[in-house]
Amino acid sequence: MASTVYLVRHGHAASVGDWIAGWTPGIHLDELGRAQARAAARQLSEVRLKAIYTSPLERCYETAQIIADVHNAPVRIDHRFGEFDWGDWTGRPLDALRNDPQFEAFNRVRSRAAAPGGETAVDAQHRMVCGIAEITRRHVGQPLAIVSHADMIRYALAYYREVCLDGVLEIDVEPGEVFEVCIESGTSALRQSGI
Repeated sequence: MASTVYLVRHGHAASVGDWIAGWTPGIHLDELGRAQARAAARQLSEVRLKAIYTSPLERCYETAQIIADVHNAPVRIDHRFGEFDWGDWTGRPLDALRNDPQFEAFNRVRSRAAAPGGETAVDAQHRMVCGIAEITRRHVGQPLAIVSHADMIRYALAYYREVCLDGVLEIDVEPGEVFEVCIESGTSALRQSGI
């Protein structure tokens, strides 16, 4: 029996974008982010979500809670869906990193590179995809949502599309965007947005 998972990127947070927030605590949705979360909840309104899993970071949890209020579904925190571990780059401005050869190499060859003091894209992809596989086995045939972060969703989409991680930055994942993944007996089909 197929399971459907809706991957949702958290809504906009004003303090994110010009620097690498990573696992920095205390970053909340702004008004635009709350509106994007409400739009994702409306997009999913025809689906009877049985559970919503979320990264433990506030911007994801707040997005998940807005969706849960519409669906009357439980919200479950799961660290496997947490942000990519950016290691020593956490907190650094993106402008400062653009001239860093190691950062440039990481973004060009994510299949073989790691964030210094952080994790590899391969390990993050494994964490995300194994988490999805485990919860779909737990909720066979039930529609679920996972609220996570742009890079983590990119890694999952690359896996389901059978795309090399080196091209992951070409996968556009906007705040509040919803992706539908149908998983059945180890195979998957991906549908973006348009639920």
